[in-house]
Amino acid sequence: MATQEKIELVENLTKSIKEAKAVYISDYKGMTVAQMTSFRKKARDAGMSFKVVKNTMTQLALIQSGYTGMESFLTGPTAVAFGYQDPVLPARIIKESFREIGFPVVKGGFLEGKLISRDEINAIADLPPKEILLGYLAGTFAAPITGFMSVGNNLLSGFLRILSSIKDSKEE
Repeated sequence: MATQEKIELVENLTKSIKEAKAVYISDYKGMTVAQMTSFRKKARDAGMSFKVVKNTMTQLALIQSGYTGMESFLTGPTAVAFGYQDPVLPARIIKESFREIGFPVVKGGFLEGKLISRDEINAIADLPPKEILLGYLAGTFAAPITGFMSVGNNLLSGFLRILSSIKDSKEE
């Protein structure tokens, strides 16, 4: 029979999963306490949380949250990272931190409700920050307007040169 503590743990995990924009499941085997503490601090600073949880509790919380297909990720020692703000930043922090440590691996996860693999998480981690992407988008929108303004300016300048030339020829 489930204890009250386990029921509360599953409820808290379910709540975290539902609130998160991104959920990343990883292995933490081989991390020292100092490495885990350092990683958790980076995670907190980035608006995410990182919890070591039992696979059965995680699976129950995922099912209660409406997510399926994660069974293959829930083997061995498991930690779950929840990204509550920017879904890309946690992937980047996980990838960079795990590269520094050298051995934990990301198993998979969910990004805004879609199941994603380890390769997709690595691709997401390589994306530029949101602000830079918005800058690219703004530049893309501004390019046609800038081009139109340049063409209009050139036409007006050409017209004024012709008028000036006509004026000069009549004065002579």
